[in-house]
Amino acid sequence: MPKTPLKQKTVGEPNVQEITTAEHNYLAYLAGLELETASGTYSESVLGSLGKTNQGGTDLSIGTFTNTRRDGDVGDHGSSALNITTTNTVVYQQDATYSEPSNFRHPLYQHEVSNLTRIQEFNDTDQLELGETLAGIIYANDYPGTFKIATSTPSGGYTVAVSNFLQDTRADGTTNYNLYQRTSMTAPTEIDLMAVARGTSSPFNAKTGTYKGLIVMSDAHRRETVKACLDRYLSTITSSVKPIGSYLIRTSAPSETGTWVEKGTILDKRNEIAEETVGSSNTTTYNADSQTHWERNATGLGGGVTVKISGSTVATSSNTSTTFTSLVVGNTTYTRIGNVVSSPSTGITRYSFTTTVGSSSQEDVIQSSTETIATYKLYVRTA
Repeated sequence: MPKTPLKQKTVGEPNVQEITTAEHNYLAYLAGLELETASGTYSESVLGSLGKTNQGGTDLSIGTFTNTRRDGDVGDHGSSALNITTTNTVVYQQDATYSEPSNFRHPLYQHEVSNLTRIQEFNDTDQLELGETLAGIIYANDYPGTFKIATSTPSGGYTVAVSNFLQDTRADGTTNYNLYQRTSMTAPTEIDLMAVARGTSSPFNAKTGTYKGLIVMSDAHRRETVKACLDRYLSTITSSVKPIGSYLIRTSAPSETGTWVEKGTILDKRNEIAEETVGSSNTTTYNADSQTHWERNATGLGGGVTVKISGSTVATSSNTSTTFTSLVVGNTTYTRIGNVVSSPSTGITRYSFTTTVGSSSQEDVIQSSTETIATYKLYVRTA
């Protein structure tokens, strides 16, 4: 059964009392504040923090966000524009070996031995159990030190930890998802933790030395003590063991043991494509007469095709086939239509025709509308 820390019962009096269940909230609040760095500047190297850099090669991968986009812009078409580029971003949770801070002081607890009340210091196991209790409060109630991912600042005392943490890029722009850390909240009622007084001079708050009785922890000792207990617990997070305070990025709810709560949604969107008419053309029909016609000459008469408009030759071909009906010159297409209009002499036949300037085709074109390719969520284990 977890040990219950002792507090000073009455300020100014040398009496002690076990803290209540609710008073654990204050200790969790202090520990949560210490999840930030001492300077108040976010650091990916702090135990339990999230980041995109594998610090020292030992951090734990909690998931990969895949961002896909088309290479072209809205309105573009063609294979190069429709090509899809994929970018993967691995997110890490900082892992580190527990290290006891200099201001750590052992919390105290009381228990009965032979009908006598004995006061003792927490051992390593007791500290780990207190850390688990504090983690349960911190991560289930969004205390300072916890994270969310969003495109704008969540309400409730959050500040940006990492700008542009994850990015969804599209042909029509980019959506930036920031990593936010809660940095403030209304503080629960303060309590004073007790410790063994040691040292050679007042205020007898040394970590080691001759026993001098009991003492109220200083603010620094109290803060680092509860943070140390939390760190002991967070340091148990591994790739296969996910206790309270573990984060994951997934496209579906985690199957790992425990209660997992969403702390932000990240969308991978891509611009849609639709078939459109690309390019334009203008077609004019010419009815054959002596000055304007599609004329085919038989092989013995020189062979081939001559196209005239108002007496001027605009296109020629040596093709003598009777099925030859289309001739392209530059961006103009001449097309023979209908049956023979006239045969001015043996071996010569004339037809009506059309001219088509320019061309059009049905192609896939990048649209301004988007489709969601995948939905990712940040999860944290709360119980």
